[in-house]
Amino acid sequence: MLYPKGELARLLRQKPDRTAELLAILQDINVTEFAATSRVYGVGLHKLEPGELARVPATKLVKRWSEVVGEATVQASLW
Repeated sequence: MLYPKGELARLLRQKPDRTAELLAILQDINVTEFAATSRVYGVGLHKLEPGELARVPATKLVKRWSEVVGEATVQASLW
């Protein structure tokens, strides 16, 4: 997993049991969103770099953790 920053890092330090949930959310990224933000190598290999991950909507994460992290903060500083 990438190295979380800001509010997400703080949340995971306080509640490490949420790491598995975060990974599940990342694995559930919509194929269309993934393809639109990832790099394409060779014959269709898609790779999502950290800078590109910042462009993937964090809607599911915001809905799940909105009590801890505000929507604007999530989108700006998650990755």
